[in-house]
Amino acid sequence: MTEKEIKKIVKVTVEEVHKHKLKPAKNPFQLTELYLSQYKNMEESIQIKLDTIKELREDIPGPKSPTLVQDVVKGGKVENKSQLERREEVINHLVKEVEELSALKLQIEKVMDKYRADKDFRIIQERFFNRKTFDEIGDMFGIDESTVRRRKTRIVKEMSEILFPLCAEMPPKVRLDYAE
Repeated sequence: MTEKEIKKIVKVTVEEVHKHKLKPAKNPFQLTELYLSQYKNMEESIQIKLDTIKELREDIPGPKSPTLVQDVVKGGKVENKSQLERREEVINHLVKEVEELSALKLQIEKVMDKYRADKDFRIIQERFFNRKTFDEIGDMFGIDESTVRRRKTRIVKEMSEILFPLCAEMPPKVRLDYAE
């Protein structure tokens, strides 16, 4: 894999992050809503990252002399890194992201399993997974829109209390809008 291909992969990843960049959640409730709304995309995101890791690992050259490329940054220079070193950094970063995203997905699944028996869980499914409006959900169940909002808020609040038992801090490593 050439340096241009690596840069292309990094560029696509950065564009994906900016495309899906969301306002940082301010509290556990908002963060829980964010996680629920992004839940369906998590598996696809994990698979894309795993495929990228596989492609990068399969294309690693042998003990050939790697090409050294000088990095120039405003205000000075940084150490020279070979393509192999850069590729390993990208792979390590992607592996870390996959682990964090997988752990987050597992947490969300466990919390959702606890609420699957709740009569109002269908509201969560329709709102966050099927992207229905409160009015549409109310029409489906024959209840008022304000009742739908109240029930959704109750379940999301309870879920957030389980996901984030210490409300003082949000977990820094599992934020979907996290950028390094």
